[in-house]
Amino acid sequence: DEGHAIAIHSYSHDYKYLYPNRTASPDRIVEEFVKTRDLMRETLGETFDTKVFRFPGGAMSWKNIPAAQEALMENGVVDVDWNSLSGDSEPKNRRPGSAQAMGEFVFTTLDQNNHTNVAVVLMHDLKEVTPEYLGRVIDGFIERGYSFGILE
Repeated sequence: DEGHAIAIHSYSHDYKYLYPNRTASPDRIVEEFVKTRDLMRETLGETFDTKVFRFPGGAMSWKNIPAAQEALMENGVVDVDWNSLSGDSEPKNRRPGSAQAMGEFVFTTLDQNNHTNVAVVLMHDLKEVTPEYLGRVIDGFIERGYSFGILE
């Protein structure tokens, strides 16, 4: 009711399991999606459903992603990938050091990727600085004419 949705990122986040030899395993990826969805149903109720998945490490990082995407689609699931970074997952020596710098990092990486119509920002909610820069990022997107929607 408040405009939130839950997507699935994986159960294990284990690159070696999901991407043996850097090659996506469609069966393992679907298996992890189903396992995670079923656990969410145990917690949130049997009516819980989601049709959105994000590949750990990003879809652009692995071979055989089209086969994994097809396997997900056969299960009614679409994948969404990020095209902008907040910098909060960068190594500490490259991570932006302030909320303002993280906000700037978002738009710098978005502009580098030449995505002008849709922006999906990789941002981690467990970082202490996230609440500090989230407002700046939202304001920046509004100033650039973006609107916000639910991934479902």
